[in-house]
Amino acid sequence: MASLTAQMEVLQQQQAILADKIKEEEEKKRQEGLTIERLELLNSQQKEKIFKYKSKNAKYRGVFELQEANLMTKPRFDVILGILKAQDARIRELEGIIKKLNKPKKLGLGPHVDADWNYA
Repeated sequence: MASLTAQMEVLQQQQAILADKIKEEEEKKRQEGLTIERLELLNSQQKEKIFKYKSKNAKYRGVFELQEANLMTKPRFDVILGILKAQDARIRELEGIIKKLNKPKKLGLGPHVDADWNYA
């Protein structure tokens, strides 16, 4: 009986590990999908729906239309936010590299300091 409970615990641990890996993979796929091309696709789809939409009363945009517009803009903002986060991380990385390259290098003059070289 003890071996069955031990096997059950091992299986539960493996299940938890697999669930975490699945979540990571889904997040990775979602992050890879956050591109400018995806944003263009979302924009073109919404543009088509707006042009195809016929309202009973052209002056009034109802609650349904506003809800649909809100639902259509959320993915767009997610894509924009993802792109901006990626660019921000890249900018920070490049700034760090630039700072490293622009650091003044100390000459290996040993115990001599700049003031020691004044012979005037």
